Amino acid sequence: MTDWITANTSKGVKLQSYSIEELAIHVTGDVAINHYRIKANWANNEGAEVRIDALRITHTWIRTHGTWQILGGHVRARERKGSVA
Repeated sequence: MTDWITANTSKGVKLQSYSIEELAIHVTGDVAINHYRIKANWANNEGAEVRIDALRITHTWIRTHGTWQILGGHVRARERKGSVA
């Protein structure tokens, strides 16, 4: 996620707002898989919206000694509206 944000801000756009929608969580023993969607609105320096990104994200978690830790993840772009000006 950090690389995605940095790649966008290096082009002169700012993350204006975002929303997270939880789609599903599956827990089996000490392993959990979490699926969710993020919608991000990007704006230029004047505050005008330049793009909306929608991402589908999957994270795999493992419980070790009673603490949940992220094991890995996958991000896929769902759609892109607009273009960077």
